[in-house]
Amino acid sequence: MGHRNLISQKRLEEFFFHRVRSACNHLSLKTTPHTEFYLVRLLSDYHQSDKLYPTEDSKVTPLAIRYLESVQSDSEEGILSLRQLGDFTLYITGFFQDSLHRSNVDLAYYLSLGGNAYHRLHTLADKAQMLEVFQETFFELASRFPSLEG
Repeated sequence: MGHRNLISQKRLEEFFFHRVRSACNHLSLKTTPHTEFYLVRLLSDYHQSDKLYPTEDSKVTPLAIRYLESVQSDSEEGILSLRQLGDFTLYITGFFQDSLHRSNVDLAYYLSLGGNAYHRLHTLADKAQMLEVFQETFFELASRFPSLEG
């Protein structure tokens, strides 16, 4: 396998940009350019499986526990954990919805956790400088989470 078989990050982002834009148009969803960019980056980053589970603990710790631990901390680590949780649930519900319908864990569980994680990030954005630029995006993701996952 040579380097010619690899897809560049830029081409991947272009591909997802067109897919996100097309999906939003198809669903008649109006999103801000910043939210579109956020979704494109999320999809581009998650093409690597190590982004889905950044630590071994994140593979085995139930999402609800990860959520509770994250909301109990306003630290940078807690904020990052919340963002990873929101992004993970958005990705999973978008790509693996059919398998979630067949699992023991209800789709509503993922939608609730993801929407709540983004809502918490939106409310923390006033306090955390690192989130200010994403405040509107997190609000949009929280309020439209069920629409964006399909």
